[in-house]
Amino acid sequence: MKQHVLAVAILVLVFDGLGSGVGGSLDQAREELRRDEYGAFAVVCKEELAAIGEKGTRPLCVRVPPTKTPPKALLIYLKKAQVPVSLQGACYPRNRAPRGMEILLEEIRRSPGPALELTVDTANHTPEPGEHLIMPLRLGIYRLTRTAEGSWVVVSYSDGMVKR
Repeated sequence: MKQHVLAVAILVLVFDGLGSGVGGSLDQAREELRRDEYGAFAVVCKEELAAIGEKGTRPLCVRVPPTKTPPKALLIYLKKAQVPVSLQGACYPRNRAPRGMEILLEEIRRSPGPALELTVDTANHTPEPGEHLIMPLRLGIYRLTRTAEGSWVVVSYSDGMVKR
């Protein structure tokens, strides 16, 4: 009986990990994104979209800790910043497989001063014909700082994708 329970627990962990993109879950994020940091996330979303280019699909959804649904204030901020984000229902239709592209904020690290480190996982949830898996597009760490004027700029980006 104990082996059966252990096997079920392992399967739950494996399938939970598969549903969260390349390599993580929202539980890994240490803190939630603060309102004064929304600009940093908007910059990251624009960088991701520019880097992915034609590989990107619509709808575009975002997930930030601590929940799977981003705060309404963040969605409004992103739209005002001209990030073409969709409502969550477009990416996660009820009783259907997820679709579209997702930018997942996995981890937030704050440094002394106006600096942030954001680990971001971007994946395509719309499978190509004949495929049934989520396609990881990018995984990386953005280091950002706030300028004297209050805007966020990317200082560096580290690619975290495993090369094959």
